[in-house]
Amino acid sequence: MTREATAAELSEPLRAWLASDAHDVDGWADDLPLERLRCHPDLVERVTQISRPVPGTCRVWVDGCPVVHHPAGAPIACATGTSRLVIRSAQAAGALVSGWRTPGLDAEWVDLDPWAADVAFAHALELLRMHLRRAYDLAEAGTWP
Repeated sequence: MTREATAAELSEPLRAWLASDAHDVDGWADDLPLERLRCHPDLVERVTQISRPVPGTCRVWVDGCPVVHHPAGAPIACATGTSRLVIRSAQAAGALVSGWRTPGLDAEWVDLDPWAADVAFAHALELLRMHLRRAYDLAEAGTWP
């Protein structure tokens, strides 16, 4: 089974959530118990590492997966499984290119490798934060490409 073949595993509730910008979100939701997660705890921590430094970000849980939002309701990042991370940055993945291809999302959603083995740890975090910051800024301006 290829990564492209497993891409369809993104749950329908999660896919539908990411397709809408009309969510009432507020604050940073507490962590879920392990048995309710559909995202590896290490990936949840990585999403937290890149999202919390961006002032104003909100986190909700959708079908056991962390979804990061702009406070106006637009989802800007999501993680699921052990290594799937999508960020709505509308820019090329560059050094963070992922083997995943998540179907059913608008073109501004970019699949990124949260564990980029060929990139130094601190640099990878900074690149991920740059994608997240770009997504936040696009949501702030309401100007998705």
